[in-house]
Amino acid sequence: MAKMKTKSTLRRLRILLTLVLGIVLTGSPLAGETSAKHDLSAEIKTFDSYTKDFHAALQSVHGEEFESANYLQELSAKVSERLTSLKYTLKIYDSISCKSDRETVKALVKDQLAMNAYLINSDADTLLGMLAFVKVPATAQMGLKLKDDMRATKERLDSIAASLD
Repeated sequence: MAKMKTKSTLRRLRILLTLVLGIVLTGSPLAGETSAKHDLSAEIKTFDSYTKDFHAALQSVHGEEFESANYLQELSAKVSERLTSLKYTLKIYDSISCKSDRETVKALVKDQLAMNAYLINSDADTLLGMLAFVKVPATAQMGLKLKDDMRATKERLDSIAASLD
C-alpha cells in the first residue's frame, strides 16, 4: 500500500516538474491565464507594501525597536515570497487542460495551499507576541494591520483550495 502511494506521489511530482521544466525551457509565459478567483496579485502587492513601509521604519529606530521592525519587514517579505510562489503554482494548475493530469496535480496544489495557509496563520500568531516589544505607535499599528491581512490571506488560500475544480 505504501509503495503504491509512493508511486502515485512520484507520478504527480513528475507531471508537475515536466510542466515547470517545459515552461522554463521554452521561456514562454504560461498559456493559460490564472483564473480571477485564483489570482493573488493584490495580496502580493499588499505584503510588498508592508515590506517597503517597515524598511522605511527601520531607518529611524535603534535597539529593540529596530529588531522588532526588522522582524516585521522580514515577515512581510516572506509572506510575499510565499504568495508569489503560489501564484505561479496556480498559473501552472490553471494551464493544465488534460482532465486526468489536472486531477493528479490538484492534490499537490491543495497541499501547497494548505501548508502556506498554515504557515501564514502560524506567523500571524508569532507576530502578536513580537508586537509587545514595539514602542513606536505607528509601527505597532501597522503590525496589527499586517496580522489582520495575514489572517485574511490565510482565509483566501483556504477558499482557493476549496474552489479547485
